[in-house]
Amino acid sequence: TDIPRQVGLAGSSAIVIAGLRALDEWFATDLSQQAIASLALAAETEDLKIAAGPMDRIVQAHEGMVVMDLGRPGDLSSHHSMDAECLPALFLVWDPQGGQPSDEAHQDLKRRWQRGDPDVTLAVEAFRDLVDEGLRLLEGRNFDGFRDAMDRNFDLREKIFHVGERDREMVALARRYGAGAKLCGSGGAVIGLPRSESDFTFLERKYLEAGYRFLRPHVRKPGLETNSGMEEA
Repeated sequence: TDIPRQVGLAGSSAIVIAGLRALDEWFATDLSQQAIASLALAAETEDLKIAAGPMDRIVQAHEGMVVMDLGRPGDLSSHHSMDAECLPALFLVWDPQGGQPSDEAHQDLKRRWQRGDPDVTLAVEAFRDLVDEGLRLLEGRNFDGFRDAMDRNFDLREKIFHVGERDREMVALARRYGAGAKLCGSGGAVIGLPRSESDFTFLERKYLEAGYRFLRPHVRKPGLETNSGMEEA
């Protein structure tokens, strides 16, 4: 695979999903999207004992933009697809040096949640409200407000999660030139929203000069076939 490793882009679950799809086609079992997501999660949490949640697997099973409400533990049905036209033009940057395995980062956070760490509890509540706000901003095409919400997401994440120097640098570089940015996952990659279309070329050059990889992702619309979901620099 050419999926970047250990940068918070859900590479391991993508490989599991791909394997399940191949088995599903070979045995003609006609698995539903929800079944594929559930099996992928079970493969990692039950068989490999990895600390993981359903979010990545739901998105990969649906192959599109998905809104999720995962308030009920173990319930993978509380989600729905969303029109990708709501998304602004974004950029994705990752560190070719890689980060730590997501399981290591998530295990500590999970233990803190289970013992009722007040900082984690308050942050989760704030994330919930921020997600609702972000959804309203996207639906209203308020991309300036959404950019601010992305910045607040990172600031909130930093309060409960160790953020490495390289991750911090990727976010700081975006903010230095007026873009919003947040971590994609456990670390190693960020998603960003510039202020204008003309900023993409400038930001790409700055990130490449700093030793990072840069691409502009294109979210596929349901029902459309494509060979690639991104253009890489």
